Amino acid sequence: MAKELSFSLRTLLEKEKLNTDGSNFTDLFRNLTIVPRREKKEYILNTPFPNEPKSSATVDEVTKYAKQKEDELDVQSLLVGIMGPDMQRRFMDTRSYEICDQLKKMFQEQARIERYQVTKYLLSHRMVEGNSITTHMLRMTNDIELLKKLNVPLSKEFATDVILNSLSPSYSGFIVNCHMHRMDKSLQEVSGMLRKSK
Repeated sequence: MAKELSFSLRTLLEKEKLNTDGSNFTDLFRNLTIVPRREKKEYILNTPFPNEPKSSATVDEVTKYAKQKEDELDVQSLLVGIMGPDMQRRFMDTRSYEICDQLKKMFQEQARIERYQVTKYLLSHRMVEGNSITTHMLRMTNDIELLKKLNVPLSKEFATDVILNSLSPSYSGFIVNCHMHRMDKSLQEVSGMLRKSK
């Protein structure tokens, strides 16, 4: 079943190619990370490829390297596969991590615009009195995670402050309680506490 799901996700990616101007880079790249995540190969996108093990390496080190080499080939093929012919020629012999890094640099303007839009929404969004706290927290935490993926991670404290600032007035007691007890909780913990507070 997992292999069938990965295959169907891969076929979806094959339908759209990366535009040479990068206008679809952010959306396509976000979709692209789904397959390696599902196949537990996302680390390939985020980690430089290691040097080949020395002759004194342990069996475990050699085995780990061989698996990473196989995963690298698979992810790199997927990355190059979403490109048009000109870009394919350019990146055919480039490691996945380096491809991602170079593409981000090439199309950073689109990423900058997306960061701005997500930040604007996140900082201006206010929960409407009576709306679901679960829905509100899901939207807020998704945007915080999206900023992290766009290389703008928020500290735990700042993310919590943004969440607290976005709550409707009926949560003022919860906010005061957070400040009094200097809560050091993850967003998931804060979300759970908010759901229980009503």
